Amino acid sequence: GNNSNRYPGPHLKTLYSRLAELYAVDQDQLLITLGSDEGINTIIRAFCEAKEDSILICPPTFSMYETYAIIQGATTLSVVLDDNLVVDFDGLQKTLAKSPKTKIVFLCSPQNPAGSALPFERITNLSKTNQNVLFVIDEAYQEFSEEPSLILAIKENPNIVVLRTMSKAWGNAGARIGIILGNKDVISILQKIVPPYGIPSQSTDAVLETLTPAGINRVKKEII
Repeated sequence: GNNSNRYPGPHLKTLYSRLAELYAVDQDQLLITLGSDEGINTIIRAFCEAKEDSILICPPTFSMYETYAIIQGATTLSVVLDDNLVVDFDGLQKTLAKSPKTKIVFLCSPQNPAGSALPFERITNLSKTNQNVLFVIDEAYQEFSEEPSLILAIKENPNIVVLRTMSKAWGNAGARIGIILGNKDVISILQKIVPPYGIPSQSTDAVLETLTPAGINRVKKEII
């Protein structure tokens, strides 16, 4: 029979527990979405009021942040990367100081296309200075990074959220599994928006095949 429509059931629960183990967080600190795109869309829907709020990005970066902001009726502000293709943290702070309606800052670390990881402390300091802003760190390429993952900061910094994916280092692009990691209060807000049966069982199964205990150990040292 065709299994593509069956509810995810116990497999999704297993995936939650495996991913919590992989990233060393509690299960209520993570949310599985249909690819990172759905994660980005969900965050903007949850935290931006249409025609009122803004997101802040650092071009040239992933265009989907702006695309989903447009869909949700939010404005996009930009602080362009400097000449060395590095995030201008002082520029971000200046923009945030004069744009109180900015609700979300999207940062890529390591950046795509430049490839340099963002300094952990600069991000946590910026988040502490701007507690009403959500800092979303897209770590799609974190497995290739020298800097520690911002997952390590989510317990102390409730306004930091991390996006991870199973499609890059894990080679599960077809599975389209995205993961949002953050403070449990933020995750519970996002949970209300994500459709509960949105993850096809074959995606869950494909990822579970790579998340065996041996598979987890193999990449764990590279992940966090």
